[in-house]
Amino acid sequence: GTIGLNVSSAVVNLSQVPLMMAPVLGGKYGWPTAVGAIGNASRLITGSGFGSVATSVTGENVDLRGMPSIDNYYTVRDIKDKDGNVIDTVYEVRKDKDFSKDKIKELEDLAPMVKLASDQGQLAKSLFYDTIGTELSGREKGVWDYTNAYSAFMFHQVERFNRQVAMVSTYQLELNRLRAKDSKKTTPEERAMTDAQMKEAAAHESIFRSQEMNGGAFLATAPSISQKGLGRVAMMYKGFGMQMYYTILKTGRQAFVVDLVENLKKEGIPAGVVAKTMGDTAFKQFAGMMGTSLALSGV
Repeated sequence: GTIGLNVSSAVVNLSQVPLMMAPVLGGKYGWPTAVGAIGNASRLITGSGFGSVATSVTGENVDLRGMPSIDNYYTVRDIKDKDGNVIDTVYEVRKDKDFSKDKIKELEDLAPMVKLASDQGQLAKSLFYDTIGTELSGREKGVWDYTNAYSAFMFHQVERFNRQVAMVSTYQLELNRLRAKDSKKTTPEERAMTDAQMKEAAAHESIFRSQEMNGGAFLATAPSISQKGLGRVAMMYKGFGMQMYYTILKTGRQAFVVDLVENLKKEGIPAGVVAKTMGDTAFKQFAGMMGTSLALSGV
């Protein structure tokens, strides 16, 4: 069996936010700022409503029902060439909603991240659905397939919520860092970026960090041994833990191992201040992860 219909498992999965996301983001951007960004991202996603708007092949807007998701704030429109082939997709803030000017500006800033996340399949999928094979499309499905899919509903929604919180909060924190152009927190190359380039860089950073913080794991990104056959059964749900251990060990190594300067030089990255900043950040993140783990474990 699976852990479908297990409400406690879905609720426990929400602990990923304070256990991993808060320490990782807090170590880099500062705890008050990071906690505020995580709270804002959570409110954005839970307040996104239960429907979205897409453009049909005839150019008409079509209302779609669904669960809260960051892309519910947008109308998805395809850009076509003269032959009618889709060459790009545009995410535009919905005009049928009474958003404030500040909310519209915030959502317009988020659009590049939402588009990139959608293009990479980060908005709707989850490792849980992947693992038990409950994608309700493609081959003909039986009663057992539908039972698995609906029993996994709660866990799937929590996993998707965690991932979107990770992406939105990281994106906004990184974009604010780049826009501030603080010489102590940005490189000369970053300070020379245009606003569009900053948004693109922040979007890619948000996808990467969501994976690192266990918010974006899929079956396709799991070890090959766990993707089929007996390995898939034996490794069921273990990819989540593997990614967490990797992030903790990687962060601990950056914090305590002394070869960071040499490794940076090998990669052509100026060491010195960069290495110290990375080491300090990693130490704060590692200490935060250990601290939140102790606090939430009841020790």
